[in-house]
Amino acid sequence: EPSDAVGRIRAAYLDTKEYVGRAAPSAVGKIWRYKTHAAGLALASKRLGVPVVTRYNGDTFREYEYYSGRRRLAVFGLDHLVGRLPLRLADRTIVFGPYAEGQLRERGVKSERLVRIPPPANADPRFRQPPDRRAVRRKLDIPETGPLFLFVGRLSGQNGMPFFRDVIEQTLSEIDAIFF
Repeated sequence: EPSDAVGRIRAAYLDTKEYVGRAAPSAVGKIWRYKTHAAGLALASKRLGVPVVTRYNGDTFREYEYYSGRRRLAVFGLDHLVGRLPLRLADRTIVFGPYAEGQLRERGVKSERLVRIPPPANADPRFRQPPDRRAVRRKLDIPETGPLFLFVGRLSGQNGMPFFRDVIEQTLSEIDAIFF
């Protein structure tokens, strides 16, 4: 939420500063709330001379596209201005797959500062694209064409459900989609 981003960055900064002063870690890392927590953590860590590792966890730089008006502008600013701080300050950034790696390389992050975690070599076949999508849709009694939305996870605020709900509502008002 753009309106409380400054407060989250400040809290992450102060918490990191306090933790580093108390625990004297060899390095610090962030795995949650990239745009705000990573920014605060990276600012404090760099100021205190502690290496920092962040995890880039999504399509952050396109999130603004799902909003309109002032909110769209605020989310764009948060994504593209504040969201770049960790990219510039982190000693390493963990990414999941080539798409995320490409996004960060486009934004000037050098390859040697990126750690890409590839998908497992022997991934469960349930998570591979089926050879015949229409047959799968027929089996599930879903129309053979048209967009689908799928969310796998816990329905919680921590997983971004308020944002997901906004995106779904906006998208469903614009297209004829199936949601289950």
